[in-house]
Amino acid sequence: MISSLNVYFGNLDNEKPETKYTLKIINPSEFEVSESFGVAKVEDYTWKQLMDSDACTRCGRCQDNCPAWLTEKPLSPKKLVNDIKDNMDERMPKLMLADDPASVETTPLIDGSVLADEFWSCTNCGACMEACPVNIEHVQKMIDMRRYKVLMEGDMAPELQTTFQNLENNFNPYGFAFAERGAWLPADLGVKTIAEDQEVDYLYFVGSAASYDKRSQKIAIAFLKILQKAGVKVGILGAEEADSGDAAIRGGNEYLFHALMTQNLENFNAYGLKKIICTCPHDYNVIKKEYKKFAAVGIGSDGNPLKHEFEECHHTEIISELIKSGKIKLVNSLDHTVTYHDSCFLGRYNEIYSQPRDILKAIPGVQFVEMSRHHDTSFCCGAGGARMFLEEHLGTRVNQFRTKDAQSTGATRLCTACPFCMTMLSDGIIELDIQNMECYDVAEYVYNAMEK
Repeated sequence: MISSLNVYFGNLDNEKPETKYTLKIINPSEFEVSESFGVAKVEDYTWKQLMDSDACTRCGRCQDNCPAWLTEKPLSPKKLVNDIKDNMDERMPKLMLADDPASVETTPLIDGSVLADEFWSCTNCGACMEACPVNIEHVQKMIDMRRYKVLMEGDMAPELQTTFQNLENNFNPYGFAFAERGAWLPADLGVKTIAEDQEVDYLYFVGSAASYDKRSQKIAIAFLKILQKAGVKVGILGAEEADSGDAAIRGGNEYLFHALMTQNLENFNAYGLKKIICTCPHDYNVIKKEYKKFAAVGIGSDGNPLKHEFEECHHTEIISELIKSGKIKLVNSLDHTVTYHDSCFLGRYNEIYSQPRDILKAIPGVQFVEMSRHHDTSFCCGAGGARMFLEEHLGTRVNQFRTKDAQSTGATRLCTACPFCMTMLSDGIIELDIQNMECYDVAEYVYNAMEK
């Protein structure tokens, strides 16, 4: 009965990729008046979130697809939902009978019914929600508990605290100087900042990974060379760009996320940008979804409402269109057996599955093979949900689990379309000492194959 009602009252935003799995945003006005943020007690959840916990059929599909559970972490999405229900069943009757709700003592929700290691193990991959037959939303519940721990108690892993400090001080998670954000860009590409030239087809939102990580910079350069060959003009924000804030919101630091997002939205609006390209699915997803939700309620530093009046594209979408239109021609044969890893935030969150595969299959000499887990059942690399910046102390390593999936296909090339996945899977190849496999981004493969 409750399961059917849960489907009936399900979140319709999850039915379309434009809004699928969008996180709830704390209204900025609440920071002025609210005394608590996130969820510390079961009654802090919405009625729909509590219905979720009562609707669980205990089928275990979420658990069977969870990368944390399958790598011996303490998180089981099924157990988490049912532990919330048990806490609700214990606490709610006492609250209803109590004259003073503050006097009611029951098992704590956090570090009682649910351990902190459980919700911090989540990679936000969305596999649990994709598999659930009754539309339970697991990730938001864990984000809400993270928000309480971070915003109210300041309780987080030391390395995550360092990440947040870096984002606050230098607008990137690595701690490098924000003034050097555009220093990676080769002069011969002819790409200027938007401040220098606003007449562009797209803004390339470079993101923190490609701005500072040497491996990701190779991907960005390959992509820009593809656009240059196709006659597509792009600009960057350079030092005006801030981190997208994905790690902040998914790490529970909503206040920091608002600051980063406001800075970027103000720049997008000031330059009248209409089309934005990202090579990072995490940036792409958050700018497309959470930025739009925030813009509806947020106020800029000048006191005026923010706007979200631009279109977001991932670089695989653009490259696929350029190949189909004939603006770039793939002429060099790359004689490799290739498999493709679906990034969670590109695949499950945004349902971009066909474009990367169409690109790889269009390259001469490529023999394309699928992993056993692909498309909406793809397995996480382990970097989502701010886990990119957290040490993995429990269980076995998620990236190695996924790299073994790729190895089992017999492929000699592992392709992805995400800088975080690139880091995790490349590390997996090295850690497992796989001699006959290399990891590339789709853009690099296209650049190597195209007519120069």
